[in-house]
Amino acid sequence: MLVGTAAIDITPKVGTELCGFLAREQPSTGVRDRLLARSLYLESGGRRLLWIHADVIGFDPAFVADVKRTIERRFELAADRVVLSATHTHSGPPTIHLINCGAYDPAYLADLKERLLDITSGATLYPEPAELVVAEGRCDLAVDRRGRPTTHTDPRVGIVGWRRKTGDFIAVLANYPIHHVALRADNRQISADMAGRAADTISRRLPGRPNVLFTNGACGNLNPPAVTSEFIQTGVSPGFTRMEQWGDALAEAVVTALVAAGPCGEQRLEAALAGFDLRFERFSADDVRRKARELYAAMQGKEGYVPDRYRDAISLWEQQAVACVTDSRATFSSPLATQVVRIGPVRFVCLGAEVFSRMADELRSRAAGPLYVAGYANGDTGYLVPESAYDEGGYEVESAFAFYGGLPAQRGEFERLRDMLVQILT
Repeated sequence: MLVGTAAIDITPKVGTELCGFLAREQPSTGVRDRLLARSLYLESGGRRLLWIHADVIGFDPAFVADVKRTIERRFELAADRVVLSATHTHSGPPTIHLINCGAYDPAYLADLKERLLDITSGATLYPEPAELVVAEGRCDLAVDRRGRPTTHTDPRVGIVGWRRKTGDFIAVLANYPIHHVALRADNRQISADMAGRAADTISRRLPGRPNVLFTNGACGNLNPPAVTSEFIQTGVSPGFTRMEQWGDALAEAVVTALVAAGPCGEQRLEAALAGFDLRFERFSADDVRRKARELYAAMQGKEGYVPDRYRDAISLWEQQAVACVTDSRATFSSPLATQVVRIGPVRFVCLGAEVFSRMADELRSRAAGPLYVAGYANGDTGYLVPESAYDEGGYEVESAFAFYGGLPAQRGEFERLRDMLVQILT
């Protein structure tokens, strides 16, 4: 297998607003650690694949489409041969449209696009032969933040590496599901959070200082262990030291499994896009206003920075949603980015959403071979939750869609997507 790789700094300037928390005071005040975008280019059996991974919260689908069109034109790589994923750090610039969670900056996105094209060029220029190494580690860091009866976690760490005959690693693609929110709303320093720390530690500990793409998984319900409901309510971070310790724990799981693994003889390289239209509740204007009243009631009688920002966000959502549902062109559905990538024996199901962790296990139970879900890939349309979460309630079901500026997904869409993926995988 031929492999090429590149990386580039994408850290925004200090003073840029940060994305992910409504409660955060803006703007950023410093840089804790640099944000990077990394590219991985593969060739095998006449097939090619490009995977770009960045230390940002996610990507707007329109931005993904624009980048992929340009890559196809310049590098002759079709959209199904390109993955564009994000770590989902909550301490980076706004690269998706979240209401009152950081102002989307078109100038930064324009510059980001050029940087992603730069690392595409760098990775594709001189790919070199390398042996494929496949491993699976285990990490019990993530906890189900919801604390509901249907609690679920996914401790599997998916790992694919490329190694020269000298023993030096060129690149590593790792996958683990966890929200990178060790740094919460009180943090105003730019940071890649645990994912960035893990990638850096893995690179430092492996021979060859490989480029490491530490991708996220199906983590819609998973947080670091100390980020309990208390931390969620107060917005207080466990701190930089704890963030680095957790990042190092993720790295340890990868390094331990990878150094013990032998070469993999299977050299398959496949990728395909699949069409899936995510269906939303068919709200009327009255339904929107009713839901807005319910959300306003959550801050009834409370005053201060956070309640005011919350009420302002709901007001903006109400205006946008009423305009949407009363538009004669309203469709009440949206394409959800769905892509299946196979590298050797390993399959990655790349989904443009915040998917609950149960998805990976439910797919594994129906499809043979190592399989991992890569979340926040090729876009981010919000939370996608199983039917059990509708019965239990919680932020992911009851209000998150409003901050994404959309409508709630219909009950059963998680299961409908799962069933479609099973047909593809089996």
